[in-house]
Amino acid sequence: MYAGSVNSFPSLAASLIGLAVSIVCIVAECMIFRKAGIHPAKLFIPIYGGYLFYSIADSGALYIVSCIISGAASLITSLFSRSYSGVETNVLLLVLIGIALAISLVIHIVFLVRLARTFRKSTGFALGLIFLFPIFLCILGFEREDSTSSCA
Repeated sequence: MYAGSVNSFPSLAASLIGLAVSIVCIVAECMIFRKAGIHPAKLFIPIYGGYLFYSIADSGALYIVSCIISGAASLITSLFSRSYSGVETNVLLLVLIGIALAISLVIHIVFLVRLARTFRKSTGFALGLIFLFPIFLCILGFEREDSTSSCA
């Protein structure tokens, strides 16, 4: 018997649970698109779908800024990692990537707070979106439309 097969069951179980959660979140996002009056198929268009999701909460410009920051960080990492290999350069790259990640995190938190407000939810619900995203995304997506006012 292969020794690695003993540990493969937890990995398989975790993968299946992750896949199930991902599918449920995608369905919830489709429902949110539907509530916002956007055809759910547009969610699957790579960059445009993300832009539309942010636009539901009037944060389309933040999505563009986040994409630019991520792209710039990726480009800088690619250029510096090929040109220079010193320790100072690696530290500088880590600092720049850390700053880019922090800015992207702040942008995403602002988006989640705006998304909660768009659907007339409380600050506590926004905190739920931030810390327990899959659960609160499902609450937003699967909640009956008559229990919330129309999103504006």
